[in-house]
Parts: sequence; structure tokens; C-alpha cells
Amino acid sequence: MPRTRTKTKHNRFPNPPLYPDMDPSANKSRQATEHLLCEVFRHLVPIARREGISVKRMRELLVRTQLRLLDEEGMTRFELMALSGFSRRAIRLLLLDDREGDRTDLLARFMGAWFDDPCFPTTIPLDSRKPPSFVHLHEKYASDFTLPGLLKLLKNYDLIKVEQDRVTALGRGVTARTTVKDLAAAEKALAGFFSTLIHNLYELDPPFMQQQIHTHPASSEHKAELRGMVSEVIHSTQGRLRELLKPNGTRAARKDQGKQTEVGIGLYWYEIDEPD
Repeated sequence: MPRTRTKTKHNRFPNPPLYPDMDPSANKSRQATEHLLCEVFRHLVPIARREGISVKRMRELLVRTQLRLLDEEGMTRFELMALSGFSRRAIRLLLLDDREGDRTDLLARFMGAWFDDPCFPTTIPLDSRKPPSFVHLHEKYASDFTLPGLLKLLKNYDLIKVEQDRVTALGRGVTARTTVKDLAAAEKALAGFFSTLIHNLYELDPPFMQQQIHTHPASSEHKAELRGMVSEVIHSTQGRLRELLKPNGTRAARKDQGKQTEVGIGLYWYEIDEPD
């Protein structure tokens, strides 16, 4: 029998220590980690919802990203099965390129079908014995929804207008509300924060600076004043920080040009209403 070629593993993080005698229910570290993940997911939902990305699509992106990361580390399919809980066939499909795009936003898909179907003009009767009508459109493209429920959702999202028992389509349900520049800046800030967090959680040497300088409850009437004072201090130091982070022209820096690492520091102000 031919031997399967072994993948080269290149995980830069050490394996976590094992405690075989520990009761899983007593693992406070795991519970705190799950709480952290839930908190991260809670803040990702409004960002995704702003662009019409469904929870199902978010799950797809999370699973694909995690599996590809583990695959790039050189894990075998059996290791991927053990860590992910998916079958070999599911893993193979999830590792394929995601060429179809998002097909999980049901309202956008319904409105797209309406606009693309020549049998249904953009204004149709709510109900009629013969097609086209909204009842027939609902039966053809959105039978998983109840008719009243679908109408209510589409009206709430300003996708249709209902007047005198006639329904008019107002848009395809595609949203693009955030500039790519702002999203790229957010991606950079989050990537930097999590890169430092992961480095320190794995106790890699040397530890990176990541600490809360100061945080405390503030009354509503003092928030604006505090925000202004902190902003003034940060702006006064930005020039000095930029100078420190500029690439220098030393011989060692020029020699090391082929293996560069991006470095930086993140500064931000946050306000959390009713913290736990």
C-alpha cells in the first residue's frame, strides 16, 4: 500500500499543556475563553448586519477561515476532522474556493429573483387568480416564509411599498454602507490587537505591550469633557510616535529588508454602556 505523504507542519504556536485529570466543568480558563469569543461575536453581528451579511454567512466565513488556517499549518484530514467535528467530505468542500458568493441573505435573494424574473413586473397585485401577483411570487421564491411575515419583513426593510392592494419593489436589498477605506482601517486595528493578544496568551518571548492604561465608570455629563482631554493628549503624541515608527536607514535595517515585520501601536477611545 503506498504511503501517504506527510505534510510539513508549521504552526508557530506551541501546543497547549494537557491536564488529563481535570474535570471539564472545572476548567475556568476554557469557560473564560468561550465568554471572550461570545463577546467578540456579539460585537461582530452589528458590523455584518450593516452590510446585509447573514448569521449563516458569518458561520460559513468563520468555518472556512479556521479550516484553511489549520490546513496551512500542515494538518492532515484526520486531524482536521478531530478539531472541527466535520466529515472528510464536508472539509474537502469547505476548503474549496468560495466562488458562489453569499447566497444566505434570503430577502436580497428574493428581491433579486423578483427583479430578474421577466414574468413579474416591479409593481404587481397583492393577490389575483392568475399570475403575476405577489402571492404567486411568494409561492415561487419564498415559500419558507408565511405571506404576512414576508410582507412585514420587506416593508420593515424598505424593500417594498404596498398601496391599494398593489405591491411595488423598491430595491434588490443589496447594501453597501461602509467605505472600503474605513473597513481596511478597522481590519488593520483588529488584526494588530489580536496578534498581540495571541502572542501574549501563548507566552511567547518577549511579551508585547498590551495593557489598559486607565479605565473607570464616567457619568454622562463628563464623557464629552474626558473624551476631549484624552483626544488632545493622543494628538500631541502622534507626531513623535510616527517618527519612532518610520523605517530607519541603518545598515542592519537595509540588510534585513527581505524579512520585514509590520510593527505599530494602537490608540483608541472606547465607551461601553452599562458594562457587566
